[in-house]
Amino acid sequence: MKIAVLLPEGFEEIEAMTIIDILRRGKQDVTVIALGDITVKSAQNVRVIADLTLEAVNFQDYGMLVMPGGPGADNYLGHDKVKEAAKEFLNNPDKLIGAICAAPNILGQWNLMNGRKVTVYPTMEVRGAEIVKRKAIMDGNLITGAGPGAAADFALLLLLKITDAEVVRELRDRMIFQ
Repeated sequence: MKIAVLLPEGFEEIEAMTIIDILRRGKQDVTVIALGDITVKSAQNVRVIADLTLEAVNFQDYGMLVMPGGPGADNYLGHDKVKEAAKEFLNNPDKLIGAICAAPNILGQWNLMNGRKVTVYPTMEVRGAEIVKRKAIMDGNLITGAGPGAAADFALLLLLKITDAEVVRELRDRMIFQ
C-alpha cells in the first residue's frame, strides 16, 4: 500500500519521523509530502527534505494518508487539496487516514468527524467527535493518536491495519518496545 505522510511547516518531528521510520521498517511504501517547499522546517527547527511537494502529488495513488501534528498543524488549514483528500479518504472504506496530536482537531475544523471516536492532544477538542483518552485508537478507517509520546503506538497501529500481526510483533521486539 502506498502511504502519504504530510509535513506542514512546524510539524512535530517525533511524530513524523517515528511514523515514517516504523512504516518503512515494516516494508511499506511511504512518500513524505511537503505542503510548501520541498525542505520543511519542524517545530524544533529541524529541516527535512520531503520526497514530493503537495502540488506534485496525486492522492488517488495512495491507500493511506497520515497527518502528523504539532504546533504547525494549523498550516493544514490553508490547503484545500489536503482537506479534499482527507474527506475522500474518510468516506472511502478501502482507504485509511491517520491523524495524531493536533491533526485530529484539523479534521474537526473541516467538519469531517461525524461522531467518530478519536484521541487528540490532551488540551484540544475535536468538533463533531467523541474524545477517548487513549494513546491511539481506530474508528472505522480513521486512526488517531494523542501526541508525541504516543507516536510509536500510533505508527504500530497504522502498520497493524495494513500488514500481518506477526510483522508488527517482530518489529516491536527488534525496536525494544514493551
